[in-house]
Amino acid sequence: MINMKRGHVDIIDKEGEVWKDVIGYEGYYKISNFGRIMTVRRIANITKFGKATTMIINQRLGAITINKQGYPCAILTINGNTKRCLIHRVLAQAFIPNPENKKLSIIKMV
Repeated sequence: MINMKRGHVDIIDKEGEVWKDVIGYEGYYKISNFGRIMTVRRIANITKFGKATTMIINQRLGAITINKQGYPCAILTINGNTKRCLIHRVLAQAFIPNPENKKLSIIKMV
């Protein structure tokens, strides 16, 4: 459920939901322990049609799609660079401690 008032979007947390920064996209995106992606409200300086301008990026839930292999993914953009990220990998990087920076192997449980 999303509440809209005065151009600002309030994302209603589900019971027990925790939000953490997406690794590599800190200050731009957050992911919840339920796998929801959220853009972070911020002010961005952009160049459009050769003119520099300031734009307010509002907080909102990101769209999650299913790729050809059946995995949920989201498109994340930072500084004009766009990347399609698998939700389960982003979730693991944010919530599973990995002090030795080992490669995470994700096992699909049936």
